[in-house]
This record gives sequence, structure tokens and C-alpha cells, in this order.
Amino acid sequence: MILISSVVCAQDISGIWQGKLTMEPGGCFPEYYIELQITKSNRDLEGVSYDYYDTTRFVKLNFTGTVEGNSRKTFVIAE
Repeated sequence: MILISSVVCAQDISGIWQGKLTMEPGGCFPEYYIELQITKSNRDLEGVSYDYYDTTRFVKLNFTGTVEGNSRKTFVIAE
């Protein structure tokens, strides 16, 4: 998985980010949750992503990334 997103370079995005995703009819689950645990050091990112429906059904993905200069883009590569 490769994720490209916009961030404000001066902002520290380290921490735990949580959200809810809603699927169209016919998807596995009508809604499920995502949690990103991010650690940022200078330009480098690393962390863990969890997608889950409940505490017994989840997907865990480790990732690393780099903030590219002042372009406000972050490149994340799943491990």
C-alpha cells in the first residue's frame, strides 16, 4: 500500500489518530474504524495502522514514510 497525503510540515502529526469509515451497500461491514499510531522524527514517519469492525476482527499494518521537504506531501509505504 502506498499512501500520499497532504500535511502541514510544521505540524507534529505524532500520536494516535482515529476515524470511522462507511462503506457502500454490499461491502463487508456497513462501517468500520481506523486507527493510525504515528511517530514522526524529523522527516521520517513510522507507525501502525489498524482497521477494525470490532475487537476480534481487525487488520494490522506497519508502515514507514517520509515527509518531502516543503511540498506538504507525505509518502507512506506499508511493510
